Amino acid sequence: MNVKVAITTLVKNKKNFQNAFFYFGGSIVQLIFAFFSQPIYAKYLSAEDFGILGYYASIEGIFIPIFIFGMTQYYLMNYFRQSKVENKKFACS
Repeated sequence: MNVKVAITTLVKNKKNFQNAFFYFGGSIVQLIFAFFSQPIYAKYLSAEDFGILGYYASIEGIFIPIFIFGMTQYYLMNYFRQSKVENKKFACS
């Protein structure tokens, strides 16, 4: 019964869904773009070119998390904790 109450509370609270969209919206758009761009790549690239693209994508997949080191999550977490003035200062630095 407690789970049902918790779910209805979350559904009623529109702000939670807006915040979740900010957290997950970019990832969802990126996945949709990748899903629709793969057939275009396959049509216009040769097998060798597609392999080279995959090679560089795998290198990117290794190094990007190292270079970013969780800064995106840190920014999003602090965005909702700070005031609008602090967010403007934080975004400009």
